[in-house]
Amino acid sequence: MNEAQKSREEEEKLQRMQKEMVAWTSRSPEACATQAGEQKEMLQKLEVSRSLIGVLQKEVHGQEDRIEGLQEELEDWQQNCIRAEHLAQELWDKLLESHTQAEEVGKVISEEMEKVRTYMANYEALQDQKLSLEKEVEALNKESDGLQAQLQRVVTEMDQLG
Repeated sequence: MNEAQKSREEEEKLQRMQKEMVAWTSRSPEACATQAGEQKEMLQKLEVSRSLIGVLQKEVHGQEDRIEGLQEELEDWQQNCIRAEHLAQELWDKLLESHTQAEEVGKVISEEMEKVRTYMANYEALQDQKLSLEKEVEALNKESDGLQAQLQRVVTEMDQLG
């Protein structure tokens, strides 16, 4: 903005100089010779000023273009940041959801493990009971065999007695 203001001031100064030159040319012929030299010098200064104004205007336009490019780049980065924040939030939500699911699965597994422990304890009790019954059956079979043998002896003795 300063460059543009300077440019405008230079243009205004140029216009004042042109008005002064018109005023000088309307003066006396003696003054005209002096004025002609001054006018030539002023025209040269004016030309230099115009060139400077052109260069400054180009510089201002170049800076405006760079500023505009930087603003666009900033907007792109801001959009990228917003997308990254949104993605991070989604990932955080999924992590919390996964954590909750893991806790629920952990509870279910603990409950199932407790059931398995109960089943195992019952199984072991049944195994002990089975072994006990097998021993009892074995003992009863031995007793039965003994009684069968005794019965056989009694039957044989009765046959012999009888």
